Amino acid sequence: MLNIRPATAADLEAMRELGVAAFGAARGTIGYLLEERHGILGGRTWADRYRAGVRWEDSFVAELEGRLAGFASYVYREQWRLGILKNNAVAPSYQGRGLSTALCRHVVTHLKALGASQLTVHTLCHIPAAMRVYEKVGFGNPVYGFVLSAGAAALRRPQSSALVRPAAASDERTVEQLCRRLGVPYDPKGTVFLAERDGSLAAFVRLACDRADRTAFVAQLCIDRDRDLGAEAVGGLIAFACADLAAQGTLVFSGYAAEKDALSRRAYEAAGFTVLCRDVTYTMQA
Repeated sequence: MLNIRPATAADLEAMRELGVAAFGAARGTIGYLLEERHGILGGRTWADRYRAGVRWEDSFVAELEGRLAGFASYVYREQWRLGILKNNAVAPSYQGRGLSTALCRHVVTHLKALGASQLTVHTLCHIPAAMRVYEKVGFGNPVYGFVLSAGAAALRRPQSSALVRPAAASDERTVEQLCRRLGVPYDPKGTVFLAERDGSLAAFVRLACDRADRTAFVAQLCIDRDRDLGAEAVGGLIAFACADLAAQGTLVFSGYAAEKDALSRRAYEAAGFTVLCRDVTYTMQA
């Protein structure tokens, strides 16, 4: 008989190994795909990083036949009444028996009880079984995108019609104003580079760097479409920022472009990035 209960600290090691088995079989994490393309990063395998990220807090486990057969984790952002279905997996030997659907429904019910008015979940498009589960429990409004990556040696420096430079402390207000005008969150963390045209800010890129793994992720790419920067110019901005970190020892870069955002995808490609995978984010109104 299926039993779903809150996870405890005693479940942690079993959750870690179950997740590695499930996601490894499905090639189911960005870390797995980056390692597949670029090799082991920073001396840690994708499985090492995955294990380190598993939390028993804010998780439920599914037991079947007296054994831990799956788990699902969540995050609740009370200030936004936002529930996020996070890391979830079912052991390969128990897949196809409805456990993932039951776990996800349980987490959705729990998040609604906490007060969530909107829920969201993300997965990779080459895992259709996960997509079917999320759609079955009520998630919809899919937004598709692409994760792209480049090794430091593959970076290109396309010709840019804009002036590209590192951001200074005095630029913070201008960057924040552009974020506000574009309706996107402003985050001062990370390494920021700017592209200017005719003396005004036209685009910026913010990179989050993991020094231990020698990787960096383009955490934010904001483009003022009124400034009419082409893909080559934006690609020059991305490449300039990545090359600066590459000179400091960063080996692998990744970024994201929404499927509908052709300019950003072409800009990444102009900078030497290629598509790693396609992904999808679903939402649900509680």
